Amino acid sequence: MLDCIIAAITVLGCRLLSLIPCHLYDDAFITLRIAENFAAGKGFVYNPGAPWEPVLGTTTPAYASLLSGAAALGLSLTSFCAYFSAFCDAVTAVLILRCLTGHSRLGGWLAVLALALEPELNRNAAGGMESSFFVMIVALALGFGFSRWIIAASVLAALAPMVRPEGVLVLPILACWRVRSRQAAVRLFAPAVALGLVYAGLLTWYFGSPIPNSLLAKADLYAGTGGWQRIGEILAGSFAPSWPLLAALPFVIPGCWRCLRTENPGRGFSIFPLLVTAAYLAARPMMFGWYYQPVLTAGCMWFGLGLACVLEAATPALCVGLRRTWRSVSIVSACLAILGVGAAAYHMGPNRIRSGIYEPMRAWAEQSATPDTTILACDIGCIGYVSKARILDTGGLVWPEARRRTKEPELIKQYRPDYVLVIASPARIKIMQSDSDLVRLYVPVERFNVGDDRRLIFPEEALTRSARQHWAANWRHDYILYARRDLPIPLGDIEAVNSDD
Repeated sequence: MLDCIIAAITVLGCRLLSLIPCHLYDDAFITLRIAENFAAGKGFVYNPGAPWEPVLGTTTPAYASLLSGAAALGLSLTSFCAYFSAFCDAVTAVLILRCLTGHSRLGGWLAVLALALEPELNRNAAGGMESSFFVMIVALALGFGFSRWIIAASVLAALAPMVRPEGVLVLPILACWRVRSRQAAVRLFAPAVALGLVYAGLLTWYFGSPIPNSLLAKADLYAGTGGWQRIGEILAGSFAPSWPLLAALPFVIPGCWRCLRTENPGRGFSIFPLLVTAAYLAARPMMFGWYYQPVLTAGCMWFGLGLACVLEAATPALCVGLRRTWRSVSIVSACLAILGVGAAAYHMGPNRIRSGIYEPMRAWAEQSATPDTTILACDIGCIGYVSKARILDTGGLVWPEARRRTKEPELIKQYRPDYVLVIASPARIKIMQSDSDLVRLYVPVERFNVGDDRRLIFPEEALTRSARQHWAANWRHDYILYARRDLPIPLGDIEAVNSDD
């Protein structure tokens, strides 16, 4: 029990410290807005009152429902989602520790330390997405399945697809692993199928389809693209997103093999991320960091077990000494892990995305936006959350019309929103500055980025290859807001500033 408490505190401490240099992902704000609308009685929708609603604009209805409960209690969702992710990761660490203790106590503890220190996992937890909650649900389902708590495993297996679509793989794994009789099949499938049918029925009744519109939009935009390059990106993101993790592969591979060979929850938790990665390779979607959460978490488990096997074989005397002083070693190593993450967080300092983009967006929205304001944007997360305006989403996640007309300039000209939030990439800026209709209709009024460049209009020479290379690496953190010229704002002063720049 003490080992589990130390493991939970270690991971929880590292995750909370990572909140200092890391910010919420922009996509997280989409789910937060839906959750707040649901808690306020406006419906499970992104744009309350819009003629195209209701639209299922989130791929994680269960997580959004949980967040709506927190919102109903008056909690700040921007803080709650990050703290809740840290808690979920701590629970997952305890489950992995208990899973590996039968193999190697040292391996379980090394896996916990890897989970606590892995930069990508710390980043994902601070991002506020559903990935940590999803991995915890999957780990609990597989753990209950191994412990023969079949009904509990079945309920969690039904919940997993409501958190992320990849969760549909949990029930087949449990079936292949645990169904040995007709009675076991009924106990496993009956609750899961019943809950699944109720869930699909509710979504179909309310939204017209059980498939999230956001999932269909992403499939329209990204699925099957990228060819071999996308396959390489998926493999790298899954198993070696950084050089230290690439160096760890000699321990990860044997650790994975040992988990797959042994009858315990580690086998199921190893099969699941491998199947998820195979599905990604087949579909080749546009990948984001939190998509890799299951395989990176399993990778920490594999690394801990693989390294322990090497140490136990190469230095048996050292391992005997560790067993004699286990409590002291675990506490000291936990403190060092937390201090290490804390030192790294202090060195990196407070996140500049919050201060350079999110907070200025909120200040602008409080002054200039109302629920009747229309804003067309590609990255709709933060701008939609802080403004509460009606959002025209060019990606089609929450606005189905964009799925039929994907060209952003056409959407702007047809719908003429009050504001247009444009990612400051050369292609988009060039269109806004060279298209005569757009120049006649809109003028740039604000810029949100993490640097000192506040130009709203760029000279032609700025749209060079070098600028393109620079912006390609920073496009997520640089936005220009355009206002329609007939709005009651002092456009003369703005245009004077633009011409001076």
